[in-house]
Amino acid sequence: MADVVLGIETSCDETSAAVLVGERRRPELAGLVILSQDVHKVFGGVVPELASRAHLSALPAVVDRTLAEAGLAWSAVDAVAVTQGPGLVGALLVGVVYAKALAYAGDRELIGVHHMEGHLFAPALEDPELAPPFVALLVSGGHTLLLDVPAWGRYRLLGATRDDAAGEAFDKVAALLGLGYPGGAAIERLATQGDPSRFAFPRPMRDEGYEFSFSGLKTAVLRAVRASDDLARDRPDLARAFQDAVLDVLVTKLERAVRATGYRTALLGGGVACNRTLAELAAQRLSGLARVAVASPRLNADNAAMIARAGWHRLALARSRNRGNFAIRNPESAITMTIYPLTFQLGPLTITGYGLMMMVAFLMAGWAIQVDLRRRGMNEEYAADIVFAAVVGGIVGAKIWYVLLTGEWDALFRRGGFVWYGGFLGGVAAVLGLGWWRRVPGRWAMELTAAPLALGYALGRVGCFLVNDDYGIPSTLPWAMEFPQGLPPTTVANLTQMHVRFPPGADPAELVAVHPTQIYETVLMMLAFAWLWRLRHRPHAVGWRFGVYLVLAGAERFLVEFVRAKDDRLLGPFTLAQLTSVLVMVAGVWVIAWLREPEAAPVAPAGLTGTTAADDLARRH
Repeated sequence: MADVVLGIETSCDETSAAVLVGERRRPELAGLVILSQDVHKVFGGVVPELASRAHLSALPAVVDRTLAEAGLAWSAVDAVAVTQGPGLVGALLVGVVYAKALAYAGDRELIGVHHMEGHLFAPALEDPELAPPFVALLVSGGHTLLLDVPAWGRYRLLGATRDDAAGEAFDKVAALLGLGYPGGAAIERLATQGDPSRFAFPRPMRDEGYEFSFSGLKTAVLRAVRASDDLARDRPDLARAFQDAVLDVLVTKLERAVRATGYRTALLGGGVACNRTLAELAAQRLSGLARVAVASPRLNADNAAMIARAGWHRLALARSRNRGNFAIRNPESAITMTIYPLTFQLGPLTITGYGLMMMVAFLMAGWAIQVDLRRRGMNEEYAADIVFAAVVGGIVGAKIWYVLLTGEWDALFRRGGFVWYGGFLGGVAAVLGLGWWRRVPGRWAMELTAAPLALGYALGRVGCFLVNDDYGIPSTLPWAMEFPQGLPPTTVANLTQMHVRFPPGADPAELVAVHPTQIYETVLMMLAFAWLWRLRHRPHAVGWRFGVYLVLAGAERFLVEFVRAKDDRLLGPFTLAQLTSVLVMVAGVWVIAWLREPEAAPVAPAGLTGTTAADDLARRH
């Protein structure tokens, strides 16, 4: 049966009601009435007392008209969603008290909605396929917010305004230019007639982080207005320069957030998002990087449809949780581990857990090689050469493999986009190339890197865990974990795209506990490293241990893939990585067979007893 939600919005100077009817992911707008209060134009801004009185007299009629437009009686309504804040206190009080009275009298559910969350849901009314993760820029008369949205209902504030909101700046500049209230639409119309090169206003904090400031820009316009000897002549040029400055700052910050998160969707919301120039500039700047989702002007302005949509989500989420479906949550477990990405600042640099653990992995692998070289009486500084070659070759190989799989050539120049097998092959090729240049036989490179490869991979998987990437399928085991800011978050919607099936009625935004496959791989490869490390003391042919490593690494990945969340499954339950793992294991068996005869006293090549590549370069220069 469909849920019917009545939305009420009275946060400022629009009295609005809406009816939303829907099941699961596709609620439809059945009725929407918005009554704007023109009385405030006389005063050049909203007068709170007048706004409250207008809401009080108009709200009952607006609700009745909305239900009639939807063709529904009050008895069909399941829940009432109302804006609980932020906004004008008196105006909010009218809507909340009215909604409470309706819900109490009719024994209906009451849902309080944050006004800005309503703006966040507005584009979803016209784009039902819109789903997190995405970056959201919410710009209104009272707020300027830049959000990381890993899942509906879970928001991370990246930046906000330090003083004036962007919409407030538009209204105040409109007043300075004599354009009346509200000023956003008037400035946008007038700006189309202006010369963009005549005035140059500052772009406050454009090149700094994610926060905003518009008070200084407003002051710059004030000074330009006062300096003008013909405001009627200069008005279009001033409007154009002001609008260009604001939109440049907004879109630059949005683009910076999209690049930092790697998300492929950016959302615009709030009253200022009615500005078509803003939407066009965002689409232009983010072309090839992310798609821009923005609602129509009627749904971007304050309205009850967006409140009903946010309320519908909250209602569906509550009902989904009340069902206690064991396929999503473990009813026998009172505690679910929720893991968030590890990041920290080092001066101007943002360090992620993945980057940190990759550095640790390479350092520890280099240490293991150095210890083995020392035990054999060889030049232990050669370990640094191997690590450097492995780093460069691994990065290049991982990038190339990802591009070949996805066709996303822009991945070559962004932070994300790596495939482990590509990195493995690239690293092996680079180390073998280094050996050829240094006259070190390939078997010795294989011998020295067998155990360190297992150690480095185990530590690298800890990095994947710390950025919440490469997790598994849903699990009810005690150690199952939720990743609300994962890549992507572990929601029903995201896991469904990875061919995970959920019971009918599962809320797309609900977080799901999954297998921490990164930890599984870390444990298994640490065991592999321990065994390979012990095999150093067993008589064997040079390079034989590398064959053992290939068999262990391939087997580990083949098994773990059965519980990984993947969207590339072939031939039933098997993934592309599993097919590659089989080839790796076959190669390992071939190496073991090829080098099955032990060597009593292998002779070290001259390349491992002389100088390193760094020494050679230093000598030549």
